[in-house]
Amino acid sequence: MSTESASGHGVTRVEFSLTSPEYPFVGVSVEDGGRMVLEENVVRGDGICSEFFRVEGVRPERIVELAEVRDGFDARTLAGRETGGLVEVIAADDCPLQFLAERGALPVDAHSVDGEGRVVADIPDSEDVGSIVREFLESHPDAVLVSKRSGSPARSILSGGATSEFGADAMTDRQREVLVAAQEAGYYDWPRETNGSELAEQLDVTPPTLHKHLRAAEGKIVADFVERCSRPFETDR
Repeated sequence: MSTESASGHGVTRVEFSLTSPEYPFVGVSVEDGGRMVLEENVVRGDGICSEFFRVEGVRPERIVELAEVRDGFDARTLAGRETGGLVEVIAADDCPLQFLAERGALPVDAHSVDGEGRVVADIPDSEDVGSIVREFLESHPDAVLVSKRSGSPARSILSGGATSEFGADAMTDRQREVLVAAQEAGYYDWPRETNGSELAEQLDVTPPTLHKHLRAAEGKIVADFVERCSRPFETDR
């Protein structure tokens, strides 16, 4: 499940602007006028994270095309319409949200619109706000600090594993068990650390049974995302 700040503790909310089209979610806004909002960012390990974006105003396949020509990125369409859908962007080298999370900040929003990307994070009072902001700006030359203000903590969009809140309640115990095992074994890493046959042997099931459970679990996650895709585009969480 997604991480939340402890209730009752104050935070400093920082908002950064990103303009480099090297980030696919920014690039589609710059080049095609599309809009994207990050629903959840799943940390896979070894610096790799999966970013699940809701897309409007552009073909989801366009994000895949942009990711293919950017170093350190890959993408796939999970649900698509002519002018919108759901896309998973895999960031292998530079994930701004993970960069912030590793330094104690809790990402709460990321979106792009009108040719500009925005990243928002809550920094608990126990952390050094100035140091985190400085490190982020130094590591992301195109970034600009837009605002910094005190506030109450919000739900983080950063998740620590494959069993995010999306679709989790609809899964059977066995589906959840297989999905977690696949995540931990590196089945979802890029490139994969294990294949379906190896994972099936580890779980003492046949490969067809393994893929049946994985497809069912993934289908429930995607169905939940697709439902969210029908909601109006929002950038203010």
